[in-house]
Amino acid sequence: MNKNNNKFGSKYRLLLIALVSMLAYSCVKEIEPDIEIYDTEKYVVSGIFADEVGPQEVVVSLSSGISSPKRIFVEHCNVKVIRSDNSELVYFEQGPGVYVANVDIAFIDKSQSYKVQVKTPQGAIIESSFEGFSSCAEVGDVYWRTQGDEGSSIIGYQFYTDMHASESDSKYYLYKIIETFEHHSPYPLEYWWNGHMNRVEPPDFSKMYCWITRDIYDIFPLSTKDFSENIYNEYQLNYTNNISQRLQHLYSLLIKQYSISELAYDYWAQMRLNLHQSGGMYNTQPVQVKGNLTYTTISDKEVLGYFGVSEVKEKRIFVPPSPFTIIDNSCNIRILRFGYREINWREYPAYIYSELGIPQAKVMDKPCVDCTKMGGVIQKPVFWP
Repeated sequence: MNKNNNKFGSKYRLLLIALVSMLAYSCVKEIEPDIEIYDTEKYVVSGIFADEVGPQEVVVSLSSGISSPKRIFVEHCNVKVIRSDNSELVYFEQGPGVYVANVDIAFIDKSQSYKVQVKTPQGAIIESSFEGFSSCAEVGDVYWRTQGDEGSSIIGYQFYTDMHASESDSKYYLYKIIETFEHHSPYPLEYWWNGHMNRVEPPDFSKMYCWITRDIYDIFPLSTKDFSENIYNEYQLNYTNNISQRLQHLYSLLIKQYSISELAYDYWAQMRLNLHQSGGMYNTQPVQVKGNLTYTTISDKEVLGYFGVSEVKEKRIFVPPSPFTIIDNSCNIRILRFGYREINWREYPAYIYSELGIPQAKVMDKPCVDCTKMGGVIQKPVFWP
């Protein structure tokens, strides 16, 4: 009797272990959310109409699925900004999904409000709500502090600004930051290979010095809504580290300060939250970002993005070369163990390292002799000292 019970107990335990194993596997298996394609492909419209003369842009794109997020730019739209007195400014397509208008002083009227209208290639019409201008304070002091973990080779500057506004100024702001810096290629162009050796005499030094300008990829919204004064000290802007040549030579930041509406601030604050969330959607639930755009021709579809109206003030600062050790991997030199025949034709023209005018069995990355390969231009900016 005990022997049979032991056999039964053993079989029961084995069955129980199998069931628990199956349950454990089902618990850790990632669940794919049931999201239809038409739920993920939504139009995204973004732009700011500012009180500055010159080119301004509106970007039109489609959101993509969560499994492979990317930006899908939409071509062949009709885009215009409409003033509350029915005056219109037409935007022209400068590149895929990027629509630009050259704004003149006559179209900027701070007693009026503005909205954007986008007609898609399928004929649907998207419009923002009307917004007016709010007063923008001057950009305050911009400064930086050294920041880096003790013992780490990664170190850099954390930038800050102070915002001191009057009570009649807006309590909501958005910062756009554009960096410009020098990038130096260490070698002139002398030898290059395209199946046979070519020599440039004298060596070409023309692409050794470039200036690179690019937007800082981050969102910087600021609010003083609940403050006793319209003042914010030590607002944290971008962090720039010593990986690349950005801090090796002269470095510059252009800080553009936009006065925005409360609704716009809420939108950009939530967008920043989304941008800085970590761990993926299974660890942190993304917030739902509601903008100010809707279809006028379709009632049951959602449009993402925001189109705002803003005064803008700006300030440029220059940062001297830092004392940090620079970690720059833009120029690498590869030894050719089997001679020049080792160079693949896809590398042509392959730049050859030389010593004392004699070519060596070493091939250099393109940025070693051509700084424009890093996205720079050889013409010094007009604002550069």
